[in-house]
Amino acid sequence: MPATSLTDFIAGGLLGVAAGDALGATVEFMSAAEIQRRHGVHRDIVGGGAFGWRPGQGTDDTDLTWAVVAGYLETGGSESLGAIAREFLEWFEADPPDVGITTRQALLQLRHDGDPATSGLTSEHSCGNGSLMRALPSALVRSDSTVRQAESAQISAVTHAHRRCVDSCVAYNEIAAALLDGCTALEYADRMCGAATEFARMRSAK
Repeated sequence: MPATSLTDFIAGGLLGVAAGDALGATVEFMSAAEIQRRHGVHRDIVGGGAFGWRPGQGTDDTDLTWAVVAGYLETGGSESLGAIAREFLEWFEADPPDVGITTRQALLQLRHDGDPATSGLTSEHSCGNGSLMRALPSALVRSDSTVRQAESAQISAVTHAHRRCVDSCVAYNEIAAALLDGCTALEYADRMCGAATEFARMRSAK
């Protein structure tokens, strides 16, 4: 069997997002007890759920992940925030069946003033995982850790600008980048400590 290439890892990451989302769509908004009662151990991609998804159909999480990918592709990977924001708005204007509350409020603001740097919500009530679900493409596109961390933060903040949301996206993508590089456990721990230090430095410099 040939060695797995970086291209395979990237494709696998994106397919993993889509497959995991399609699996979870069936039980979205359900408690663990309700999932156990209705499905036992939920292993199969069967659709249904709160929005009547088709089997294999992605939710807003997959849609917005592809929007980030499309923004990067549109610009060849450079200065992509504006393109990614436009992709978010194009998706929003198509009236998708499921839009998170924080995402909806932020995209309405983005539509109004056109500035992705100020559209995101920062209140405790907006501190959800909506930007984390779409974060992975930055780890797949950016090999430079400083650029990757900055863009992970910026793309989160288009909708979810609370510090915990932003920091979670940065940390998640550093984990993904370490795995892409084939890091050992010790190398990974060292990288994460370095990433945390660098990101704290970036924050304090602003």
